[in-house]
Amino acid sequence: ERAGGVMRVEHIGDATLYLGDCMDILPTLPKVDCFFTSPPYNLGGSSGSEWSRLKGGYSGYADDLPHEQYVDWQQRCISAMWERLSDTGAIFYQHKPVAKGNETRMPFELVPSGVPIRQVLTWDRGSGFQRTAWHFVPRYEWVLMLAKPGFRLSRLDCFDLIQIPPTVGKDHPASFPVELPKQFLGASVADVCADPFLGSGTTGVAAIQLGRKFIGIEREPKYFDIACRRIEQAYKQRPLFESAPPQKAVQLGLEAA
Repeated sequence: ERAGGVMRVEHIGDATLYLGDCMDILPTLPKVDCFFTSPPYNLGGSSGSEWSRLKGGYSGYADDLPHEQYVDWQQRCISAMWERLSDTGAIFYQHKPVAKGNETRMPFELVPSGVPIRQVLTWDRGSGFQRTAWHFVPRYEWVLMLAKPGFRLSRLDCFDLIQIPPTVGKDHPASFPVELPKQFLGASVADVCADPFLGSGTTGVAAIQLGRKFIGIEREPKYFDIACRRIEQAYKQRPLFESAPPQKAVQLGLEAA
């Protein structure tokens, strides 16, 4: 293991990928213009068929922290991202209300004080898999936009409801479609994008397809290797996907209220 908790570093094109703990690595990063990340939802201790894909946790991580510890961990992760965010940057933090028994835990408690939630964006999955007699079936997840005052969208046709079918990945139990991070990264003029919970590399693939630089962090060697292969493949295919370089952000001459 190297200094700072880094076990391995891979450079693939404009992507730098770290195998290690994000809490060790985030403070060492250069400034990042845009984060898109989906952390573990702490569902490893859930019972019942509705969480059958996730109740066993992830490879090498049980995902079953006591709730107070999970909240503290996520607040520290967001704080570390916020510290590395450029003055015109934003964090797109994918999470969801989690219904357990007679209550629902809202992801707002995971955002530390001092980090503003500019907007709550909704991913409409079009289907749901949590089926119980206690709750209506949820078919959506949220993406919390945590933005610095200087952040602006690159265009005016960005809607707060994103309708994209989910994916059922073979490589990761909680995969999401490439088009999801691509929607949010593509709505910014970010040069450097990052994901501290890289998983199987979906955010990295989206960034590469958009022609952006990328930094990814993953603690599980199995997923890290998969992410490296996917991102390398995305570079080989990039002439098929590459977007035009990001344009100047929309400037309306209006100050936020």
